[in-house]
Amino acid sequence: MLTSSEINELYALPNFSRTDREDYFSLDKETQKLVNTLRQAETRIYFILY
Repeated sequence: MLTSSEINELYALPNFSRTDREDYFSLDKETQKLVNTLRQAETRIYFILY
């Protein structure tokens, strides 16, 4: 059985610093160029998430 702190560690929302967010959620230049060629927002989102 897990303790409440272990459960919290597993399931709590991550606490990203500004630098962490930039590292994990930004696109490299080549990928950003490809995304910019796509017209629809839905297509861009799908491309990024895939």
